[in-house]
Amino acid sequence: MKNERGQISFAAVILLPIVVMIVGGILVLGLALAVEAKATTACRLRMAKSQNTVGNALAELTKLNVKAKALETTRQSALKALKASILIPNPAARAAALSLLRTVELAQAPVRKKQLYWLAKGKQASSMVPSLAKQGVLESIPKGLRPWLISARIETRAPRFRMVASSPTHLTPTYFPAPDFQQSQNGVLKWKSTVKNPVNAAVDDLFPEIEFGCSMTLEPAGSGLWAPQPTEDKLSSSS
Repeated sequence: MKNERGQISFAAVILLPIVVMIVGGILVLGLALAVEAKATTACRLRMAKSQNTVGNALAELTKLNVKAKALETTRQSALKALKASILIPNPAARAAALSLLRTVELAQAPVRKKQLYWLAKGKQASSMVPSLAKQGVLESIPKGLRPWLISARIETRAPRFRMVASSPTHLTPTYFPAPDFQQSQNGVLKWKSTVKNPVNAAVDDLFPEIEFGCSMTLEPAGSGLWAPQPTEDKLSSSS
């Protein structure tokens, strides 16, 4: 009996560290999956919010097209009339053409100002998409794990707000998304841990690297509106 008890005690001493390691590994794995899920969700939410800002700028810019085209058409007509009045000397016609030209160019000035504003807004918001997503991820992670994530390998790609103007000579050109707009507007944030286990190095072999991220672009949503559209592959084992 004593020998059997001794064998059982000896076996328990041998097996206890293994059991502890396995249980610890399971707990750490659960932590890893929870961190991945929370971080991925935060990434998607923040990137969608950022892309919505870009989409609003795009909608406002293209909304100006009707007025911009009408004014530019009037300006081109005034320029033609002015050229004709010079070829065939006609002081009255020339004065009328000059007056129309000045009037339409004055009307174009505020429209052009709005166009430049929304162009700048779209470019600025696009450039901020990955950094704002990264900020959202960090805010979603407990403070104790943030230093570990900060040292991770991070891949980012900022969207490029690619718009095509009708003509560089127009004072108020019309703007449309470039043919490759959805591809160039794709923003990416991929995050991969460099240290497998932030909790217990003893179960490092059981702890998978945390990998998560998100990728998103803009797609037409009807009525001149644009909406975020996920483009990511399976970046996270928990997503």
